[in-house]
Amino acid sequence: MNPSAMGIANIPAPDPFNLFSASVNVSYAFDLFGRNRRILEARQAQVDRKAYELVAARQTLAANVVMTSIRLAEAEEQLNMLREVVIRRKQQLEIATRRMEAGGISARGLEAQHIALAQAQAALPTMEDLAARLQRQLRVYLGLKPAEVLSDSLDLKALHLSQEVPTSLPSAIARQRPDIRAAEALWQQANASLGVATADLYPQITLTGSLGMQQTDITDILEKANVWSIGAGLMQPLFHGGALRARKRGALAARDEAAAAYRDTVLRGLQEVADVMGALERDARVLAARTAAAQHAQTKAEITRQQVQLGGLSQTAMLDEEIGCWQAEGERLAAQAARLADTAALFHALGGSWRQAADQGP
Repeated sequence: MNPSAMGIANIPAPDPFNLFSASVNVSYAFDLFGRNRRILEARQAQVDRKAYELVAARQTLAANVVMTSIRLAEAEEQLNMLREVVIRRKQQLEIATRRMEAGGISARGLEAQHIALAQAQAALPTMEDLAARLQRQLRVYLGLKPAEVLSDSLDLKALHLSQEVPTSLPSAIARQRPDIRAAEALWQQANASLGVATADLYPQITLTGSLGMQQTDITDILEKANVWSIGAGLMQPLFHGGALRARKRGALAARDEAAAAYRDTVLRGLQEVADVMGALERDARVLAARTAAAQHAQTKAEITRQQVQLGGLSQTAMLDEEIGCWQAEGERLAAQAARLADTAALFHALGGSWRQAADQGP
C-alpha cells in the first residue's frame, strides 16, 4: 500500500519507548544481643591462640638447640678426658710390664693394670656414640643435612652465667608462657562462642530502606517524584529453638572444657617452673662440691709431683694422681653442664627471662 497515492501524508515512525529505572536498597542489622561482637571476639581469640602456639614452637626449638649444644659440648669434653685417661693407663701398663720383668711386682699387679686400661678403653665407644647422636640431633634442630658440618661446638669452660639465677619467683611470672597464653585465648574463644550461641536464641532485627523510580526519560530521574519504602524485619528462631538450645549447651560445655584446660595448663606450668628451680638449687650445691673436689685433686697431684721429683714416690703414683685429676674435672664439667642446661630449661619454663617478666609485671 502506498499512502502517498491515497493522498495520505507520510506518518512518522514513533520514537522507541525506553524505560529507565534505578533503585537503591539499604539495610541495617542491629546487633542488639551482641552476636556480631562475640563473633569478632571469638575470631580474634583464635588468631591470638595461633600466634601464641607459634611462639611456643619457636621457644621450644630454641631451648632444644641450646640444651643439645650444651650436652654436645659436655660429651666432647668428656671424650677428650677419657682419651687422656687411656693414655695414662697405657703408660702405667708399660711401667708395670717393665717392673714385672724386673721382678718388682707380681703378675697380679700387672693384671690389675690391664683391667684398668680395658675399662678406660670400653668407655670410649659409648661416649663417641653419644657425641655422634647429639651432633645428628643438633643438625635436625638447625635444619641442616646429615652431611653438613656443624660450626665449632661450645666451650663449657668459657661459659658462665651472666646473672645470678633466682631462688624464688612470683607465680604470676609464669603467665608469660606461650602455652598458658594460648590456653587463655582458647578459653576466651570458647566464651565468645557461647555468647554467639546465646545471642542466636534471640530475634535478629533488620531495618531496611529502599529508593525506587521508573521514568521514560533519563532526564526525569532526578526531577520526578521518587518512591521510598521503609520497613523493619523481625527474624525470630521459632522453628529451630531446640537445635539452638542444644547448640548453646554444647558451647557451654566447650567453654567449661576450655576453662579446665586453662587451669590444667597453668598448674602444669607452675609445676615445671618449681621443678626446674629445685633442680637449679641442687645443681648449685653439686657444682660447688665438684669444683672443690677438682681443686683438691689438683693440689694433691702437685704435691705428688714434687714427691716424685724428690724420689719419694714412683711415676705410677704420679699417673694415678693425674688420672684422678681428669676424673674430678670431668665430674665438675658434668655438674656445670647440668646447671647450664637447667638454666636454659628455666627460660623455657618461664616463657622468657625472669627479669623481663618482672619488668612487665603480671
